[in-house]
Amino acid sequence: MNTKHSTTPWTFARNTGMVFSSKGRTVALCQYFGGAEQIAKNGHLIAAAPDLLKELQHLVDLLQPLEMDGRLNVPGLATLNGARIALSKAKGVKMP
Repeated sequence: MNTKHSTTPWTFARNTGMVFSSKGRTVALCQYFGGAEQIAKNGHLIAAAPDLLKELQHLVDLLQPLEMDGRLNVPGLATLNGARIALSKAKGVKMP
């Protein structure tokens, strides 16, 4: 599976229901995912996906050293593991 994605900023055009990369390429079409408000919510979420992925990876990178040193408490470990699961889903990679 190809997990490569565009890392350029994405924007949602509410009038068309489309998500575009900064290069003008269509990334997603949200017209068929519910009513107008749901389409807008989905479109904005999809447009934020590259930023969410980047920041979630940053969170994992920050928490991993604390885990390795045994300084991460139980809620922190749950957060780290949840973030790892979400990242693997986003990248299309199965968790070991």
